[in-house]
Amino acid sequence: ADSGWGPPCHAGEHQQVLAIMRQVRTRALAGEMNLIGVLANELGPWFEHHAGSMDSALVAHMAKVGFRPQADQLSANQPATEAGAMID
Repeated sequence: ADSGWGPPCHAGEHQQVLAIMRQVRTRALAGEMNLIGVLANELGPWFEHHAGSMDSALVAHMAKVGFRPQADQLSANQPATEAGAMID
């Protein structure tokens, strides 16, 4: 957002995947262990497509506009709940 990148669906995809991962974790802890395999099989292809399309477009945009995020900007813009989402 700080670079002027517009597509709101990009961040939405990240949020959706994190939400699915949380749901799978909750359901796996409740005994639905097969969902871990389903998630593992789906996550790789999703990531490959997402990185090759949306993330690469973002990187190209950042290069075009000369945006160079600073480390403090990145940590300040990332909610603490997201930073620790995978290690809970």
